[in-house]
Amino acid sequence: MIGEVAFSGTDTSTNAAGKYVRIKGSFVDGNTTVQGSGGEGGKLVFTLLRHDAGAQPRVEYNVLTLEPTSAILAGDVTINSAGTAASPILRLNNSSSSSFNHALEAINDNLTAGETELLLFGKETNSGNSGFIGFNWNADDDNSNYVTIGHWGYNHLVKIFPTGNTTIAGGSLPVGGASADTAVYIKITDAAVASITAGEVVIGIRLIDLSRFF
Repeated sequence: MIGEVAFSGTDTSTNAAGKYVRIKGSFVDGNTTVQGSGGEGGKLVFTLLRHDAGAQPRVEYNVLTLEPTSAILAGDVTINSAGTAASPILRLNNSSSSSFNHALEAINDNLTAGETELLLFGKETNSGNSGFIGFNWNADDDNSNYVTIGHWGYNHLVKIFPTGNTTIAGGSLPVGGASADTAVYIKITDAAVASITAGEVVIGIRLIDLSRFF
C-alpha cells in the first residue's frame, strides 16, 4: 500500500468511534525486480466498514476496486434513471470485431443440477408481468442442458438443447433438423382445402409422424 485516506467519526450513540470509510492506494507489479516492468500500475480500493454484530469490531467491505484497465464492484447495483431509445439507462459499447463479440457474460458457477440462471425483463417482478431468457444446467457439457424462454410463473415455455432440438410448451412440439431427402408426411384435415392453390392459406395442417424430423 502506498497511501490511504480514511474517514472517521462517531455514531449517533456516541459510544463507537473510528474509521467508517477508507480509500487505499497501492501499486500492481508482476515483476518487482525490474523498474517500470510491463503491467505495472496503480490501484485504488474503496472500503466501507460496518458493525455486523453488536459489540464486535467493524467488518471491512471492499465495495470498489479500480485498476488501469478494470473495475471490480462488490454488492448489488441499482440505477434509477429514465431510459429512451437514444439514451438508455445502461449502454454497453463493445469495440471488438471477431466471430463472437461478448458484450455481456452472466455466469454462476454455483449452479447445481436443475437450476436456472436467467435475465429478467418486463413491468413487475411477479406472475405474468415479466419474462426471462436463461440457461438451465444439469451436468457439465451435457445434452440435457438447455437455453430457456419463459414468463414469471410460467417457466421454460421454450427449451433449446445443445443438439438443436427444441421443445415448446402447450404441446411440446419437437423441432429438429431434417435432411433434404427425409420424408415428411402431412395430412390436410379439411377436404375443402385439398385443392389449395398458390397464395391461399391452409388452416388445420396436422403432422402425423413427428419422428420424421429427426
